[in-house]
Amino acid sequence: MSTVTADRAGTASALINVARMVGATIGVAVLGAIFAFLGEAETAFIVATAAGGSVQMLGSFIAWRSL
Repeated sequence: MSTVTADRAGTASALINVARMVGATIGVAVLGAIFAFLGEAETAFIVATAAGGSVQMLGSFIAWRSL
């Protein structure tokens, strides 16, 4: 946000919010598909949670490396 001019701050904020919402929507859809594909509730929950956590850790690592 600090790299945009003051007159574009609202637009930049809106784009960040849209990206966050799209990412959350896609993430829920993918984790739900994994859960549905595996069938057994306990195993599906563990795999979907592990997949979601792995993606979050990867994203955190990429963000940390780009600082």
